[in-house]
Amino acid sequence: MPKPALNFFSVLKYFGYFVVIAVHVQMLRGTTEVLPLLIPALAEEIPGQVSEKYQRSRRSQGGNSASRISYYVVSQYTHQGHQYHNEDLVSEDLYDQVSPGQAVTVATLRGFPQVGMMQANRHYGLRNTGLLVSILVAVDLLLLLIIRRFRRRHQPAAK
Repeated sequence: MPKPALNFFSVLKYFGYFVVIAVHVQMLRGTTEVLPLLIPALAEEIPGQVSEKYQRSRRSQGGNSASRISYYVVSQYTHQGHQYHNEDLVSEDLYDQVSPGQAVTVATLRGFPQVGMMQANRHYGLRNTGLLVSILVAVDLLLLLIIRRFRRRHQPAAK
């Protein structure tokens, strides 16, 4: 039996699979840093210090002059002789409270010290991750409903 040729819709379908998988991998990469804060049994608290902090502003796409400012704090810590850096998206309040050289506690994933988040950023980090996961689950459910509806419309009639 000959293989069916790839048509536009097949290519579009596989591209869609790729996009969904890529978005999920990126989301998982971003959410692993909250695991030590979410599941304390997996956490290892390591003393560190703030190495820098910075702001990033983005203009809104509506064309007006309003911009959104994101606040970041970079901490560094040493675990078993290896130096690690951790960059956290933080609230404006936490950003204003810390300064370079200040001691902080970094909650890392036991066995994976490169995965961590500042303990002081717990609430903000969990809230942002919860929002991201909620949006992703909603998109997944919407895609599932679209796929099911499409399959029902294109099923061959029963004999």
